[in-house]
Amino acid sequence: MLYSGLDLHKRTIAFHTVDAEGVLVRRATLPTDRAAITAFDMIPTSLYHSRAQEGTAHERSA
Repeated sequence: MLYSGLDLHKRTIAFHTVDAEGVLVRRATLPTDRAAITAFDMIPTSLYHSRAQEGTAHERSA
């Protein structure tokens, strides 16, 4: 089984995939551009992934 993680930033998205033993299988850094994200084959259909999502929110002061 493979596990992927995304780290979203204002200008880039860091993408990492590891196998069940924690060995890095794939790594990429993409610009936060619709065309780049659409073109990136994030999850090949031949592979099964388990996905988890974590998010943070930043409050802006008035």
